[in-house]
Parts: sequence; structure tokens; C-alpha cells
Amino acid sequence: MSGRIVSMRCLTRCAGLGALFLLNAGFAADSSDDSLQEIVVTASKRTENIQDVAESVTVISGATLQEQQKAQLSDYLAYTPGVTVSTTGSAGQSAVAIRGISPIGGTSKVATYIDEAPLGSSGIWANSGGLTLDLLPFDLDRIEVLRGPQGTLYGASSMGGLLKYVLTTPDTHKLTGAVAADVGAVQSAGEPQASLMGHVNIPLIEDILATSVSGFYKYTPGYINNAYSGATNTNDLKQYGGRLAIFWQPAGTLTVKLNAMLQTTESADDAVNSFVNPTVSPSSATAPSLVSGGVPVGPLTESEAFLQPFYNKLYFYSGTVDWDLGFAELVSATSYSQLISGQTNNQTEEFGDVSTLVGLDPGLAYEFNRYDLKKWTQELRLTSPTKNVISWQVGAFYTDEHQGNEQKVFGFDSSYQPIPEFAPYLGYANIPTTYQEYAGFADLTWNITSAFDVTGGVRYSKNKQNFQTTESGVLLGYPQTPPTTLPSVPSEANNTTWMGSARYHFSKDIMAYARVATGYAPGGANTPYPGVPEATVGSETLTSYEVGLKSEFLDRRALVDFAVYHINWDDIQLNAQVNGVGYVANGGAASSEGVELTTSYSPIEGLKLGLNSAYTDAHLKSLNADVTSPFILGAQLSNVSRWTVSGTADYGWSLSSSMTAHVGAGARWIGQQEGAELAAGLPYFVLPSYTLLDANAIIISGPWTYRLYVNNLTNAHAYSFGRMQQNAFSGAIPQIDYALAQPRTVGVGVVFRF
Repeated sequence: MSGRIVSMRCLTRCAGLGALFLLNAGFAADSSDDSLQEIVVTASKRTENIQDVAESVTVISGATLQEQQKAQLSDYLAYTPGVTVSTTGSAGQSAVAIRGISPIGGTSKVATYIDEAPLGSSGIWANSGGLTLDLLPFDLDRIEVLRGPQGTLYGASSMGGLLKYVLTTPDTHKLTGAVAADVGAVQSAGEPQASLMGHVNIPLIEDILATSVSGFYKYTPGYINNAYSGATNTNDLKQYGGRLAIFWQPAGTLTVKLNAMLQTTESADDAVNSFVNPTVSPSSATAPSLVSGGVPVGPLTESEAFLQPFYNKLYFYSGTVDWDLGFAELVSATSYSQLISGQTNNQTEEFGDVSTLVGLDPGLAYEFNRYDLKKWTQELRLTSPTKNVISWQVGAFYTDEHQGNEQKVFGFDSSYQPIPEFAPYLGYANIPTTYQEYAGFADLTWNITSAFDVTGGVRYSKNKQNFQTTESGVLLGYPQTPPTTLPSVPSEANNTTWMGSARYHFSKDIMAYARVATGYAPGGANTPYPGVPEATVGSETLTSYEVGLKSEFLDRRALVDFAVYHINWDDIQLNAQVNGVGYVANGGAASSEGVELTTSYSPIEGLKLGLNSAYTDAHLKSLNADVTSPFILGAQLSNVSRWTVSGTADYGWSLSSSMTAHVGAGARWIGQQEGAELAAGLPYFVLPSYTLLDANAIIISGPWTYRLYVNNLTNAHAYSFGRMQQNAFSGAIPQIDYALAQPRTVGVGVVFRF
């Protein structure tokens, strides 16, 4: 992820300025049973034990996330082997890379689902790769993380993998509920952290109808100070919303699930630490320029002429009908979602000198981007019973998406007064796009013996898109006249993905598998300027080869899962240039290969230990001739760590006949990352490695649960993302902003269940 991906900076470069805490890989902590508990997932759109799935899958418990008050992807996905999260400064502004497949160019490479419904834009002009959802319903059952391409079952933008939020289902038998309250202290914050959450399940008709309602509110105080303005505690964060769910079973073989969910994220400022006057090493035609060092403006301190607030609103509605026909199960999944996001980005260092064009001293500038996605989806599928010698699945999918993308850059003098010559906007672009896709998919499994089976699948999809842009402002080479609307650019593309796998059970608890799968990310309209050789850019494609072993032994007290993979990534969408005009080209190829290890062990009663690690070598291996930015071949792709290691420990015991307790701890180490793609003559920086420690303790007494948690125990300054602020006139880099992990947070909470 390279900052605010789809931003005015991209357009100005095109036009020219003058012109465990998780249940990893299949076990659950249960203080009453030292064996590893079975985890059921729906990764293959069938319900099965995670240890029987012929691919690498991790499950994260929603209950555990609630116990430890982990509210952002960056808080818990680092415990998942092969997964890297880059966050630009607040919840809702995250990019996820799995096995080195990172969102280069801004399009998402990891698909996001809520139950059966996909979220987010499929197109390339929506910054979908940098706006991954941080979902916070109190009744979240689990999160499934699927690695590798999932193009056959899950379609576009799942070439890196899948992040699937699975919500709880209302229970028709028993009235239940819970209320939870927490309060905490964030190091250097001026106020306490607090949250209040509640959930109630109401059976309306025994065995037939039930509903559940949940709501949540979480406040995280600000802890960043602004040296430029003198403001303190600028980055407070609010997350709130709720969900209404209905479960109806009018017949024994027919069920209907309905969901309505709202969630809002409001961040008053990004959590960044500014370093000024960094050292910039010389560059050459064959070497990049390293930007390093600099003077921090203060601990937990930024230097921004404008704060950088962010908001995200999700409106989600879904309906799933599941009908057991005997010979097959029929599922109809319908959804409508609307995602509205707004980002403010200080651009003073980049565009402040534009004021000198009208005889003024260097001034100030900021950018505001607004994205509005309305998305309808429909899927129908038939799935045969898995006990048959030949089992199969066939389905069809449709999505209709309308994306709004409005970008505004405002210019001011040094006294924060608007500059009349640049009114109303220093730069303006409005980019509405549409995306429609039709797809059909099928897979077939042949159970050759009770121990050995093979599976093959295929998906064919066709998408139609339309792109249009309206522009104005001197940054885009326009006089201050009414905005200019450029001709629309339609595009069409067909994509076929396929998958083949085989698995062999040496015993009930030991299984080996091999898998080959493909995926893709759609292309679309190119930069709409004269001289660009292609009006559209094609899809990216990917092929993954994976072998793995899943095993449980010592009476299911120990687990070892191991996977090795090699990925070929072709037609990557990279920046190219012709006659000073930038555009996007299918510019090259990359590869990613690595090893992942997941282990757990219960050596004594009540104690469970886990150790996960991953090695990822992801790099460009070839470039097309028209890619003028000479990216360095063989260098690690940006925002992807070569090594990650995490460990967890949990110990539970009985305090009395009615009271239990457990304590837990976790550590995660993330190796250094390249902060930008390495290219000859261009600057880049490095994000240093970091270690974060977490701990928690819980006492359960009847309906009451009391909890204590400490996140970032050592108060480490961990940087998951960085942004170079480069002057658009001189090319100088006066400042780098690094996004910070939340400082040490100590909290206590209570839950009452009925």
C-alpha cells in the first residue's frame, strides 16, 4: 500500500504539474479438556473440520477478540502465519497482504466477506486495497483467513486469499444475552479508553423463529500531539454500530437467515510519528535512494499543518436461504451494502509551494477523498452431500457496483486563508465508475478411497465496467473554469480460474495435501490522458502451487501444520510513462515462495502453547519494456516481511466448583519491510522490525466474567506503515510520517451473561 492510493497525487503525476489470541489452524482452548477441540469452517462453501480442508486456513475466535479487546486487524492478524497488515493510522485504513501478494496499485488482493456476501469494490479506482473493513459486532462468531488464490469459489480480488467474518446465528431454543463493559488506560492519552457492548437472543417460536440484537460502542482516546499547531491528543477514535438478525426455519429442511448491520468508524486524526529532515542517499540510473533517519519532532508527535481525520460507514443487509433437497443443498445468498469513506490528507509538504506560482510565499494544502460504494450481489449454488463417491458443487454469481470517487485539493496561504487564484480547488477530480460481473462456477470431488480424494474446479466470469472523470484545477493543468468532463471509457473482460487438489489421510489425525489454484484481480479503465497507448488495463493473474501436512498426535494434545508454496504473479498493474504522461500498464511478473508452520501443544493439564512462523520471499522477477520506473528486480515487495514469528501461551484452572480462571500471553515479531517499491532513481525507506507483547487474565464465576488485559505490554514503538512527504517542485523529502501501533493499553472489564 503506497499511502492514499487513489489520490490527486496519482492524477498529478499523470497530467504533469505544469500541464493467541486466535484459534490458529484448528484448535480451541478449553480448560476442561486438554485435547484440541474440533474447529468447523466453511472455507470450501461446505461445512467441514478445518484439519480436513486441503488448503491453509486459520480461524480466529470472536469471543477471544472480545475478551482481550482486540478491535483492529493489525491487533490480531499478525498472529496468523504469512499475513501482513499495514495500517495508515486508524481502524478502517488497513491493507492486508497474504503470502506476499500485496495491494500494489491500490486494488484489493484479499477479498472480504461477511458470511456469504462479498464486501468492497471490485474495480481499480476505489482504493479498495487500503480500506479493509475492521468489523466489530459483539456477536461475531469467528474469522476465517484463507490463504492462496480463492478465485474458483470466491472470484475477483481473492487472488491473495480471503478474510471471512462469520456472524452468530440466532438460537430458537433459549433466551440468552450478555452485557460487557470495559475501561482502560492508554499510555500518554488524556482520557480513558472505554467500551460498552450488548447482545440478546430471543426465541420467538420454538424450533422455528428467533431474533438477536446487538450493539457496541468503543472509544479510544487520542495520544498523538501535533507540533505544528500545538494541538494535543488529536487522534481519538470512535467505533459504534449494531446488528439485527433473524433466523426462520419454516420446515425441517428449509432455513432463512436475515441480517441488517450498521457500523461507523470515526477517527479524528491519524496516529503517526513525524521525522523531519531525513537523510537521502544518492540515487543513480541503477540504484534507488534510501531515505532514513531524520529528527523526530517528539515522542508520539506529528507535524501536520492539517489534521487527517477519517470516517467509514457500513450499511449491510443480507438474506440467505438454505434448502436441503435431499440430493443436494440449495443456497441463495443475496446482499446489499453501502460503504462510505472520507479521508483527509495533509499535502502541505507536497503542494504548499504551488502558491509561489502567483507570487506568494510557500503556503498550505490538504486533500480530501470521498468514496461511496453501493453494491448488490446474488449467488445461487447447489452442493451435493460429501459422503457420496462423487460429490459436486455448481453455482452462479452476480454483482452490480456503483462507485463514487471524489478528490479535492485545497490551497491556502501560510495564514490558512484561501488563495483566490486557486479557488474553489487547487485540484478536483470526480471519478464515478460502474462494475457488473456475471460468473458461473463448479467443482467436483472424487472420493477414490476412504483415505484419498481429488478435487477439481473452474470458474468463468465476465465483467463490464464504465469509467468517467470530471476535472479542474491547476494541479491538473486546467484554468479556473468550470470542470471539464472527459469522454467515458467502457471496458469488458473475461476471466477463467481453476483449481485442483488432492488429499490423503494417513490416519484420522494426519492428512497431506497438494493444491494448484489460480486467481485474478480485475483491470479496468486506464488514466484518461492523450498519449496513453491503451485505454484500459488488463487483469492481473496468479497461479499458486502448495503442498502441506496437517497433523494431530499425542492423543490430540499436539498439532503441527506445515505448508510450502510457490506463486507466479503475472501482468501486475504497474506505473508506466509516455511523453511525460503516466498511466497503468500490465507491467511485469513477480513470484512469491515461502514456508508456514503452525504448532500447538498441551504438555500438562490446563496449559496450551502455540508457536507460528512464516518465511515469505516475494519479489519482482521481470518487467515489460514500457514500464519506465526501473523497479529493482529481486527486491522484496513493499510492506511484506520476509520473516514473522508469533507465540501464545494459555493456562486455565479451577478456583472452586463454580469458578475458573485462565491467564494468557502472546508475542509477535514482524521482520523489517520495504516501505516503498525499490526503483532506480526513486526514493524508498525501510520499516524496522518490531516485537509486540500482550497479556490477559480472566476469572469466570457463574454468569459473571472479570477480565484484565494488557496490549503492547512493553510500550514498543512499532511502525506498520510510512509515507514520504515529497515536494512536487523540488523533489526534496522534508518529512516522513510513520503509522504507530497503539501504545501500552491496560484495561479491565466485566461481562454479565444470562
